Parts: sequence; structure tokens; C-alpha cells
Amino acid sequence: MTVSVTLAPQDVAFVEAYVSRGNAPSRSAALREALRLLRASHEPGAVRAGNDDGPRDASSSSRGPTLL
Repeated sequence: MTVSVTLAPQDVAFVEAYVSRGNAPSRSAALREALRLLRASHEPGAVRAGNDDGPRDASSSSRGPTLL
């Protein structure tokens, strides 16, 4: 499903920088990760390092989710 959202310029810049550093393959992927983390913060126990349903590469599997 495609959804249009309006972001503040600094939020767009943050997402663009996040993607350009290779932390996500696309802006959509970065926003999906942010939503997953937001959801997890409201559902105790939903995300634990190595126990979530999201894909991870080998370098991030032991650290848990990060935004930077």
C-alpha cells in the first residue's frame, strides 16, 4: 500500500542521510524500521535483540535495533 506523508525538512534530511550511509536500502525501508521501533516501544517484549521478525545483516544481529 502506498501512503503519502508530510515530513518536516529536518526529518527528510535525517532519513536521506540515514539511507545514504547505507543503514537502509531506501527511504521507505528506513521509515518501516522507524515504525517497527515505535510499535515496539509501545508493546513491551515485542522486540528483543535477535528475537524480532525483521531482517538483519550479520553486523547488526548482536546489537539490537538502532537508528544512527
